[in-house]
Amino acid sequence: MKILIINGTVVNATDIIRADVLIENGIVIAVGTGLERQNTQIIEAAGKYLFPGVIDPHTHLDMPFGDATTCDDFYSGTKAAVMGGVTTIVDFAMQRKGQTLRQAIDNWHKRADGKCFSDYSFHVAITDCNDAVIAELKTLIEQTGVSTVKMFLAYKGLFQIDDGAMLKVFRAARDSGILVGLHCENGDIIEVLTTEAINAGQTAPIYHALTRPDYIEAEAITRAATIAAAVGVPLYIVHLSSAKGLAAALAARQRGQTVYIETCPHYLLLDDSRYHEPEYGGAKYVMSPPLRKAEDNRILWQALHDDLVNVVATDHCAFNFADQKQAGRHDLSSRRLPIN
Repeated sequence: MKILIINGTVVNATDIIRADVLIENGIVIAVGTGLERQNTQIIEAAGKYLFPGVIDPHTHLDMPFGDATTCDDFYSGTKAAVMGGVTTIVDFAMQRKGQTLRQAIDNWHKRADGKCFSDYSFHVAITDCNDAVIAELKTLIEQTGVSTVKMFLAYKGLFQIDDGAMLKVFRAARDSGILVGLHCENGDIIEVLTTEAINAGQTAPIYHALTRPDYIEAEAITRAATIAAAVGVPLYIVHLSSAKGLAAALAARQRGQTVYIETCPHYLLLDDSRYHEPEYGGAKYVMSPPLRKAEDNRILWQALHDDLVNVVATDHCAFNFADQKQAGRHDLSSRRLPIN
């Protein structure tokens, strides 16, 4: 039997209109008014908005990080996603040291296959860049279907790549049609500031934000954009968090570069006052980049309104407060930080 949703307000990529939606075998076959009602199940949607299934292009499910693994796997994570209207996710296959990109993608298929309630796809994160990986990028799309890679300019000694590797990946991506996403924070400065904080006994959650100031996001974006411009490759900035970072990305656009900007709900809705919650409650909001000021929220909202931000993604990377987050109570460096 067909399903007809009537009297709703349909929101799509170009319009917001009052319309009915006709569905057959799980597929929308018509959107409009005066649609056939015979042999249909009628669902009344007056006063409600009807959205297409949402695509979340930034998730981290069943992902190892240090001694911990994100507490949502592909079963629990996608079950929650579809309950909220997210029907497709794009997760990150994380390359381990010594792995090829194909091995990383195959590993992530093993984690996801047969467990998902939603459709899913993968990016692949390059954490061990060598000549073999650069060569692999030439056939990555053809061999795996994966067309986006990610690199980290933070997490020194774990995931961080250097500028030489970034240059090589940009060149290979340009020649093979791959889009490069970047986690833009200056990991070397984070290392210095974090070490200083630990030595001073400053391990409360607020020091996570203070050791990752907004200027290091702006610097990393500017540096990456400069190298990308020299190579002639587009750039995708993941989870942009700050007004300074936004200004750096927009400056690159003004120079004629193609720069895609992604932000997340937490950078629109929450600010760094959360880090002061009592009973170590601020640890719930430890993420990288960290939460910023309320003024950053406002500026990012305005940029979203002005169509300067291309993507809103969740960056879902869940760790339990009851146990996993407690690892950083006395040591800022060992806190179970979401990758983002």
